[in-house]
Amino acid sequence: MPREQKPARLWLRPARKGKGGKGGRPAVYVILDAGKQHSTGCGAGDRDAAEKAYAAYVLSKATKAVVRQSKRRPAHEVTIAEVLARYMTVKKDTLARPEELGQSVERLLDFFGEGTCEDISTVTCAEFVRSRTGVPWKSAKPERTGNAPRLTTSAGALRDLQNLRAAINVAVKDKILSEVVHVEMPEENAGREEWLTVEQVERMCTIARETLEQQRRHRGAMKGQTLPTKKRPLAHIERFIRVAVQTGTRTSAVCQASFVREPGRPWVDLENGLFYRKPPGTVDKKNKKYPPAPLAPSLVEELTAWRDGGSKYVVELHGKPVNCRTGYERVVEIAALEMHIVRHSLRHTAATWMMQDGVDLAEAAGYLGMTVETLMKRYAHHHPAHQRKAAAALAKRMNRANASPTIPKENGVSEGNEKELEPL
Repeated sequence: MPREQKPARLWLRPARKGKGGKGGRPAVYVILDAGKQHSTGCGAGDRDAAEKAYAAYVLSKATKAVVRQSKRRPAHEVTIAEVLARYMTVKKDTLARPEELGQSVERLLDFFGEGTCEDISTVTCAEFVRSRTGVPWKSAKPERTGNAPRLTTSAGALRDLQNLRAAINVAVKDKILSEVVHVEMPEENAGREEWLTVEQVERMCTIARETLEQQRRHRGAMKGQTLPTKKRPLAHIERFIRVAVQTGTRTSAVCQASFVREPGRPWVDLENGLFYRKPPGTVDKKNKKYPPAPLAPSLVEELTAWRDGGSKYVVELHGKPVNCRTGYERVVEIAALEMHIVRHSLRHTAATWMMQDGVDLAEAAGYLGMTVETLMKRYAHHHPAHQRKAAAALAKRMNRANASPTIPKENGVSEGNEKELEPL
């Protein structure tokens, strides 16, 4: 029986020395697929660019599988690969992160293989969810951290199946598929409810600001000892935390923001105290809004000090904007908070604080770039006025009843209800 072919994947091909120790080939990321190597042109230190090249390769591979036909065909004649490939062709230029859709399509094809739309059923959807649930995260490194790896939940499978359902709807709309195929969805997981107190935020900022780099001495009298240096490798995380929690802005916009207006990047107008969270010339996505946000005077002062100190970007490391996930996770680890906190938790925290301070719902929703319905659903219970009238009305009725209790009389008629009883 032939061995099952592995899906396309990234691999860091090791460096190779030339003959006599001269020349040679540097380490480079390549895409392994069907026994062939496709170079990304990205070296060992350019993992992010390599992942983008991988996503583009996956998208291109799926797009080539599209069969352009306008004739309506039954489900057993239309492959799932064709439906997904067409969907990627339609959506690739409108998504904020098309590489995520490419990865989702890869997972769906790994499971359904060369199956047709007729193979999509309640049973196969449930099997797909089970295959995607309880699997260790790819980023987990238990052998290094000593902690148990985080396991995937059904949320990832839900998102993949939502993409499959959307792809089928596009195929029906474009007259490729003659019938709508039902995609059974798992139940949604409970939304994240963790938010931080002011004291916890300040503690995380202190850790980010004061943590020193540790280096092992390899020579001298202190050889073998690990000692602190003067470098502060997490200092940029404090900037991220302060801006994110004081503006409620999504992680990507904070990490990409510049102090000068430039194409394709959010920017901060310090002269007018505005954070333009949507890059110039771009259009908001349907499900993610990035309205300009007024900045508090105290935050403007902080940002001005950072800019005047030579920074070009709001969150930067070695003069370049940085995705601060690793550093943020390190700060959370040191803080030892008894809850699961991610970068997006700072946005949850901002929304929660607004509600606790009684900010008008419409104003808070507009500032955060979410709908009033979403704000009501997830955060309104923190508002001091939330359903207080309802609770007060019930309490008032009960208090009124307690103030004038009914006292039974000997003749069976309660006090306050002395009307003569009619015979049965």
